[in-house]
Amino acid sequence: MRHIFHWEVSEDYATQRELVERLQALTVNGESAIRDISAMVTTGAEALEYYTVKDVASLTGMSSFALNIFFLSRGFGDSVRADKLLEATDSLGIEDETILRLKSALAQANAAFHGTNYDRMLLELSITSADKNLIPLIDDILDASRAVYGNNFYITGIPMSTYDIGHAFESDLLKVNLITFLAILLIVTLSFRSLRLPLSLVFVIEGAIWITMGLSRVFGQPIFFISYLICVSIQMGATIDYGILLSDQYLGLRREGLSAPEALSTAMKRALPTILTSGIILVTAGFIIGKKCSVFYIADIGSLLSRGALISVILILSLLPTLLVLCDRWIVKKRKG
Repeated sequence: MRHIFHWEVSEDYATQRELVERLQALTVNGESAIRDISAMVTTGAEALEYYTVKDVASLTGMSSFALNIFFLSRGFGDSVRADKLLEATDSLGIEDETILRLKSALAQANAAFHGTNYDRMLLELSITSADKNLIPLIDDILDASRAVYGNNFYITGIPMSTYDIGHAFESDLLKVNLITFLAILLIVTLSFRSLRLPLSLVFVIEGAIWITMGLSRVFGQPIFFISYLICVSIQMGATIDYGILLSDQYLGLRREGLSAPEALSTAMKRALPTILTSGIILVTAGFIIGKKCSVFYIADIGSLLSRGALISVILILSLLPTLLVLCDRWIVKKRKG
């Protein structure tokens, strides 16, 4: 996949060249980090070279004497940049083939990269937006840019969006997770009128979420911020119901006087069909979306959701029953009181 930065920089070809040199020196894993740079100083390089009187005389066949007078009248000095020379040659009516070719190259470069207040530079990275080296590379690119232009530039593109999202939402992500955790904990606490059991339920589901995201890291799969938020919300909100169902059945049976093992066995038999039916539907729907959807981000959400629902069901049917039995005397005692 081709990732391009649309780079806006002030019109100064000397500093553009300096920036290009700095960017070309960047590496990732010992190889060049920038695959291609398109700008006035690269695509239009030929039209930005400097020409002396002798060079122009050789190109046009005009006498050096006449050209010396021409240079002096225009204030060019000993040499002049090609784009300035080309502007001046219009008044001389020169139709030399080389001059016309340079004019064409300059016109194309201006149309692609030159703006009223800024010039555009296009960068093609040698890595994808999912590469772990993307963030450090963008930091290096920003450092190189600031060293040349200060803050007089801005960047757009998919890699930069990924970078901005990762940095802008770090603090927000912590707040969202904390608020979600406390809100669900409060709701479940009010439902059971106990704090210990809700803590166990939230712990199991949070554990399932951590395992889900951890597996993505182990398998080297990228996790996009929006995908993460959507999957966490659905996984926490939907699959915790399975735990509530099992826990409610267990507590009801314990209040009827059944022993912990008997209550757990009966609760599992009663809750298992509902948990499996709902869980399998969620797992299957996410799996189909992940495999069949052609939009990468939507497919990523489906894959994460399928995996997360499966892990939540497994933990609810294995870890939660163990916690119910281990914490029985505190949970049941609190419920009776």
